[in-house]
Amino acid sequence: MWIDTPATEEGLPLAFDQVRETAEAGSLLVGLRGGTALTRVLVAEQARLTHSLPAAIVGPYDDDTATTLVLSGRADLVGGTE
Repeated sequence: MWIDTPATEEGLPLAFDQVRETAEAGSLLVGLRGGTALTRVLVAEQARLTHSLPAAIVGPYDDDTATTLVLSGRADLVGGTE
């Protein structure tokens, strides 16, 4: 399931609802794209910490940032858009 993260923090409640619905539907992974680096991470953390749902984040990340996201536990997978 792909979720387009919001451009501002005001849209986070809707994204969190989408994550909850995805988890309840039995999805094995949620993919996050769009939005900002902050909103992608916040939605990924919601998926991982609240719903135990692995999260893949797609954005304009370099190797160092992608590694940090995975090693810090903020995402399970990171894809680049460049």
